[in-house]
Amino acid sequence: MRKKPRRYPILLILGLVFLLASSVVGCAAGYQKHFEQGNAHLAQGQWDEAIIQYTEAIQLNPEFADAYAKRAVAYLQEREYGLAPGNEYNSVIADCEKAIELNPLVKLDAALARAYVRRGDYYFEQWDYDEAIADYIRAMELDPLIECRSPAHVYAYRAERHLESHNYDQAIADFTQAIELDSGDNEYFYSRLAEAYCGRGDHYVKYWEPDKAIADFTKAIELDPDEAEYYYCRGETYYHLADYYWDKADYYRYQDEVQLFEEAVINLVNSKSKAIADFTRAIELEPEDAKVYFKRGQCYAGNGDYFRAAADFTKAIELGREDWAVYFNRACAYRELGDKNKALADYRKTLALTEDDFIREQSLKYIEELQSD
Repeated sequence: MRKKPRRYPILLILGLVFLLASSVVGCAAGYQKHFEQGNAHLAQGQWDEAIIQYTEAIQLNPEFADAYAKRAVAYLQEREYGLAPGNEYNSVIADCEKAIELNPLVKLDAALARAYVRRGDYYFEQWDYDEAIADYIRAMELDPLIECRSPAHVYAYRAERHLESHNYDQAIADFTQAIELDSGDNEYFYSRLAEAYCGRGDHYVKYWEPDKAIADFTKAIELDPDEAEYYYCRGETYYHLADYYWDKADYYRYQDEVQLFEEAVINLVNSKSKAIADFTRAIELEPEDAKVYFKRGQCYAGNGDYFRAAADFTKAIELGREDWAVYFNRACAYRELGDKNKALADYRKTLALTEDDFIREQSLKYIEELQSD
């Protein structure tokens, strides 16, 4: 026998509907009440209390976009008044992004941009430069007019630290990034990048990688063509290359390797010519630098141009260079020019300035030869 369906009295059904509706209305009234209380606290600058009320509203209604937005503002203001730790900006950003996700029309770009700037500042102070750069970029995407450190500034700042610690590869990479990101006048960045290339060039010289060194000095000159030191550094590298090819030419001559000897001589001559050109440019830019005259004088002497060599050694002495090397080299130039008295005077000056046994022996030998003529 089929059971009859149970029939609920209409009043019971209506009662259940009423209770359910009352519960929904009560819940709505509850989160709205917490939200309004949060607003009141926020207006009074009572950020902790406001955050508590907004959190209560969110717990009652996790889809309440305005509560996330206002809680983000409370977090932001609390942090900006220095009453919360730096990582509180994570909460600001999370709430802003949640509010925007729930309601794309919510007006939070300015607050979110400020939060990214502040968190970027926090990362910057902690030397976490990659994170800082990312936050500054995001802030400027949200609000192009916002005031903050530019990513170029951060790259340049980090590059300076690398430069101070002689980490030239990273300095070059960061200065290059700064230049690419900065649309204004990059004269400062170019000059600092040139210093980084020069520093790396010096490093290559130290470990005798002359081709790499010359490439880096050339790059420094391209970036800052009015800096005499870069020409001097490249010229000195060419000068040492000339000595290298001199030794090779000497070796190949004794080995009777004619072709290799000729190639070495050509490279020797080219290196000397390039060195002289760079030293000359350095002198044009910085005419009071004694060390450049001395180096160019050595190049002229190596080429057999003793008149110009003697003139450069004299200029170096006039500019304050007082050591045995400059007098010894000028003495040798005068000796080759046949100026016996000047040569003798400089060899004697060399003896007064040096304690090097070999140089003293050579000077005495040349003095004896000159006096016996």
